[in-house]
Amino acid sequence: MEQPDKQRQRAEAEQDGIWRVPPLWLVVGCWCLALGSGLVLFVHLLPALQALAGGRLPDQLPFGYSLEDARGIVYHLGPEGRQAVQYPYLLLDIMFALGLSSALCSSSLRLLGYIGDFRNRFARLLPVIAVVMPILAGLFDLWENWQIWRMMELGLDIRQGDIASLIRATSFKFGFYLSGISAFIILFVIKLLHKEGR
Repeated sequence: MEQPDKQRQRAEAEQDGIWRVPPLWLVVGCWCLALGSGLVLFVHLLPALQALAGGRLPDQLPFGYSLEDARGIVYHLGPEGRQAVQYPYLLLDIMFALGLSSALCSSSLRLLGYIGDFRNRFARLLPVIAVVMPILAGLFDLWENWQIWRMMELGLDIRQGDIASLIRATSFKFGFYLSGISAFIILFVIKLLHKEGR
């Protein structure tokens, strides 16, 4: 009786493991969304807005800036520039955030499905970092976009509290993205080493 029970448990575990692995079409679709929106965003739209703002936009400054710097960005953008930031820039940035976070998360899940061997406590943290960090990064990216939209609405009436909230969102976004990308690269290297070891 024990042998069939063990076989059934193994089959259930394998089924459960397959369920956790996203299909390849989903991973490719997420990367296409991230790369496509990122290409339009960073190659076409962002340089024009940076020229208007006289430098980088707030979501590209993870180490902070002053209230005067923020008001300077808003002033140089002008009404038309602020409207362009709200649409289409933020719309494309939302697509990029959803695409990149989903791509990193789903790709890491596929790599974990191929590896599936994390025995010590430190190694068990790696899958959590690889999957959870991109999700958190995407959420903070969306929060940052809301803060930027509000900043463009307020214009020169923006206050220090608004800037502090936006800076926190940007800093967390960059930190979580960096952690997720680093974990993804480590998983990819581990997969290559497992493949060579077979």
